[in-house]
Amino acid sequence: MKLSFKERAERLGHSLELLEKGIPVTTFITVKDVDQLKEITNLFIDRENNPNIGAQLFGNVPLTDVQNDRTAAGTLRRVNEFIYGDAELHPADRERIKGAFPMQIQATSESNYTPTGPETFNSPVIPLTFNYGTVTLNQGVYINFYNTVVNGFTMDTLVRNGDNGNSEIGDFNIFGTNGSKGSKGTCTVSGSEPGDKGGNGGNGTAGATGGAGNPGGPGLASCQAIFTINNAITTSTGKPVVFFTRSGTGGSGGNGGTGGNGGNGGKGGNGANCECTGTKGGNGGNGGSGGSGGRGGDAGNGVNCAGDITVMIPSAMASMVTKGSATAPPGNFGQGGAPGGGGAKGTGGDGGKGHGDGTNGTKGATGSQGNPGSASQVSGTPATITINVS
Repeated sequence: MKLSFKERAERLGHSLELLEKGIPVTTFITVKDVDQLKEITNLFIDRENNPNIGAQLFGNVPLTDVQNDRTAAGTLRRVNEFIYGDAELHPADRERIKGAFPMQIQATSESNYTPTGPETFNSPVIPLTFNYGTVTLNQGVYINFYNTVVNGFTMDTLVRNGDNGNSEIGDFNIFGTNGSKGSKGTCTVSGSEPGDKGGNGGNGTAGATGGAGNPGGPGLASCQAIFTINNAITTSTGKPVVFFTRSGTGGSGGNGGTGGNGGNGGKGGNGANCECTGTKGGNGGNGGSGGSGGRGGDAGNGVNCAGDITVMIPSAMASMVTKGSATAPPGNFGQGGAPGGGGAKGTGGDGGKGHGDGTNGTKGATGSQGNPGSASQVSGTPATITINVS
C-alpha cells in the first residue's frame, strides 16, 4: 500500500506542523533489533506491487542454508531476505547479528525539496531514509550517493527542469567510493660525508635506494538503494530522468621515493713542504653513485557493487525514467622514483715544493630510475537497476 507524504512523515515521528511550515525535519532513529529495521524499511516499499524486491536488490548473491553457510556474506543475504521478503529469520542468524544492534538510521522529511546545487551524500555507516512531497531538480542539479545504503528515497512528485549539466552521469547517481591513493615513497638520506683529507681523498659512499610507493587501496562498493516516485514525473525537456550507477574505482599507487644522492669524494691531502724538497698532493676521491629510485606502488582493484537498485514508478510514467551504468576501473600504478644524483668529485691536494698537485676524482654516476608498480586487471561490476511500474 502506498502511503502519502504526511503518512510517511507521521510513521517516522516527524512533526507535521514543522513540515507544513516548510521546515525540513531530520532525525536519527535508534533501531533496537532486526524486526524494527524491517518495519522501518517497509514503510518505503510497495510490497503489493513489488513482491520480489529482495531478489531485485540481492539476487546476485546466492541464498544459502543457515546450517551450511555461516559466513558473514551468507548471513547477510538471509537477513536481507527477511527484511525485504516474507522469509523467516533463523534463530542462529538472529544470534549472529545481535551485536549489530542497536543501530541508527538517519531519516529526513521535507514537503518541497529543491537543492540549490549538486547534492552529495556519503554515509558509509548510517543508512539514509528520505521522505519528500515534491523534489525539484533545476538546471545543473543532480544527486550523488557514495558508498551509502539508501533505505528509501520516496517522493510523491519529481520535477526535472533543464538537465544535470553532465552527460556522463545521471540525475540520481549511486556510486562507490574511489580507493585511497597510495602515499609516495620516502626519499632516502644521501651517501656519507666526503672522504677524509690526508693522502688520497676517500671515495663518497653510494646513495640509498628510495622508498617504495604504497599500493592504492581497493575501491569501496556502491550499496543497495530504493527509489519510489508515487504520483508523477515532469521534465521541461521531455527527456527521461536518468538513474546511474558505478561501484568503487581502485586507488592509484603512490610514486616511488627519490634515490639518495651519492656522497662527495674527499679532497686529496696537500703535499708536504720540506726544507729541501716536497711531496706530491694526494688525489681527490671519487663521488659515490646515486641511489636508485624506489618502486612505484601497485594499482588498487575496482570493486563489485554490494547491492542492486530498484526504482518504483507509476505505469503512466514508464517512459519518463531510464537507467545507465559503468564498470568501476582499477586505479593507476605508481611511477618509479627519480634517481639520486652522483656525488661531486673530490679535488686533488696541492703539491708540495717541487711536486705537482694531486689529480681530481670523478663525479659519481647517477642512480637508476625506479621501476613502476604493477597494474591491476580487476574491475568492479556495477549494480543492476530494476525499474518497476505499477
